[in-house]
Amino acid sequence: MLKLDKNKLAGLKTFDDHLQERYGDENSPERKEFEAKTKAWYYAELLKDERKRQN
Repeated sequence: MLKLDKNKLAGLKTFDDHLQERYGDENSPERKEFEAKTKAWYYAELLKDERKRQN
């Protein structure tokens, strides 16, 4: 069984911390632009997969 060091785990950043450092707070223009582009990419991938499935 794998044992985890709780002290090391406590020092890890969350993904939200990473986004806040890179793109700012949730209401910042940079963060909103990033999220809009992310959603556009996600839906484009869904459409692409569905078109492939339907040939």
